Amino acid sequence: MLSAQKEQAKLAEDAARDKASKMTTLLNNTVLCEQLKKDKEFTLEKLIQKQDITIDDCQSLFDYARVLYELGKYPLAEKFLFNLKEVLTAETYSQSALVSQVFWGLLSCEILNQKSREVTELTTVRKIKDILKTLLSEQPIQLLHQSSWLLHWCLVFSFTCDKSNGLFAALLADKQIFGETYLNTLQLKYPGMMRHMVAAFLLGRSSYQPQPSSQTSRTPISTL
Repeated sequence: MLSAQKEQAKLAEDAARDKASKMTTLLNNTVLCEQLKKDKEFTLEKLIQKQDITIDDCQSLFDYARVLYELGKYPLAEKFLFNLKEVLTAETYSQSALVSQVFWGLLSCEILNQKSREVTELTTVRKIKDILKTLLSEQPIQLLHQSSWLLHWCLVFSFTCDKSNGLFAALLADKQIFGETYLNTLQLKYPGMMRHMVAAFLLGRSSYQPQPSSQTSRTPISTL
């Protein structure tokens, strides 16, 4: 049984790798990729024009990365997803479903690969926040649902990583970067999770501190 499962997994990996070969061949040519990035040609539009890369090739690379993720090969999956998110930088609207999947997949890989808080926040969390705000501005229920997922993922990341970080607390307290969406989401759906934010601050896991309110009324954070 176990041997058959391993064989099926290998067949699935080989099939996905073959289908993504155009993109993997490109990405494995580090000299070419660095030059394309330097010339600002590492975008889908330019790759279509000069490297015969299509959106279907990008989808195939994502599918391959997903197979690698399911097999526990997180570093390689992260490598492909990281490059894919750069290729699709300008495609947030035209390829919204794929772009969203790429960033959520990348976030998962970065958490499992124990990336630093700075890397994770700058490469994925802020971008996911922008994607949600841009694509779901007129879909409040879906925005609430997706914001809830980001909250939970950042909670797991903040309290399970080898090097403690305050990303979960920042998501709630840094209004300049993240606004009030996540604090409102937590109050509305998960008030019990407020204790985790307090713990993040008390344990010194965050350099972020709630800003005192200029108003006389008490805020949820100051109340805690």
